[in-house]
Amino acid sequence: KAANAVNALGYSKRAAEGLTSHFGRHFPGTYLSVRFGNVLGSRGSVVPTFLRQIVEGGPVTVTSPEMTRYFMTIPEAVSLVLQSGSMAEPGRIYLLDMGEPVSILGLARQLIRLAGLRPGEDVKIAIVGTRPGERLHERLHDDAESIEPSSHPSIASLNPKAPWHWDELLDTLATLRKSVDARDDAMVRHQLESLLRQVQPAQT
Repeated sequence: KAANAVNALGYSKRAAEGLTSHFGRHFPGTYLSVRFGNVLGSRGSVVPTFLRQIVEGGPVTVTSPEMTRYFMTIPEAVSLVLQSGSMAEPGRIYLLDMGEPVSILGLARQLIRLAGLRPGEDVKIAIVGTRPGERLHERLHDDAESIEPSSHPSIASLNPKAPWHWDELLDTLATLRKSVDARDDAMVRHQLESLLRQVQPAQT
């Protein structure tokens, strides 16, 4: 969500990466970020939602027939996050190898078949449309970042092509906090967009 962020979740993730990067370079201790896609079976994962909808007899709701996402299992995610921590360099952002993206529509059909049912017949699939700020395809890095290999074959290192602007980031965070306390939704959105500009260097 932090790559080419388009919504509040992505903005906040990218801002957190910027803060973590700065602390990793300027303070004692080990600070790093690990970026990866969806984890099968985790809280908020689409799989438990699909399974519940199948048990209830459908329909299984899919936002778009074109939508794809990256997935990994919980053991894979835990193992690679621990590996990233063990080889951490200060301020680094690590990217886990997520393999190939998976069709969400294909995933829904497969889960229906695994339940011993027929997609579209025993259990209907409803295309409900994308929500505001939702992408059809996930990106794990963007054009403002370069990718370098690490000592682990399934973990890469992301480097911004321009330095973070720490003082400006802190000022924007302070203003954001005031806007949140005042419950000023319009200003919160404005400050989040400003945050994104600070922690996402201009693309080349």
